[in-house]
Amino acid sequence: MKIGYARENLNGNNLEEQIRKLNAIGIDKIYSEKASGKDMNRPVMRKMFSELKYGDTLYVDDFSRISRNSNDIMTILEELKSKCVTLVSLNEGFNGHTERGKNMIDAIRAIIDLEHKSFEESGEDAIDIFKARKYVKGRPPKAEDEKFNEVYKMWSNREITAYKAAELLGISRRAFYLKVNAIGYIMFDN
Repeated sequence: MKIGYARENLNGNNLEEQIRKLNAIGIDKIYSEKASGKDMNRPVMRKMFSELKYGDTLYVDDFSRISRNSNDIMTILEELKSKCVTLVSLNEGFNGHTERGKNMIDAIRAIIDLEHKSFEESGEDAIDIFKARKYVKGRPPKAEDEKFNEVYKMWSNREITAYKAAELLGISRRAFYLKVNAIGYIMFDN
């Protein structure tokens, strides 16, 4: 069975135009709703998913109608796959039955993995910066400023390596460089 899903966001997306496109390809049943695409808690979409049957094909005007979030798109694709339902997106030319469609699913998975890794790395960067600055309520203690100044001076005079400077300060070399960049190569005043 050919099933259509049309969603108009709260600002309006011309629901009638989506329905017209779906009817033009001979859809058997159309589910439509006016709801935000930020998450998957949409009553009409949930009802549609519960009624989809083995072998159905779900048509949408474009991916943004089913979800705006790549993680949610992947979740939806997995749910459809478990029901042996194929997704077809008219604007993107996506058809889950084709080799191209299967490759697009793999690409979406790769993008999601990349997003997750990037998020994890940016979290590690934030921790390194926090450790490098050793901020306590917005300002590092003066003793640490003095110690950093001494180590920074030795490092900038090429008396020690960045590795040794980081070791003396009890931080990673990366954190040392982050702190040097954060202060802009300016010595703290006492």
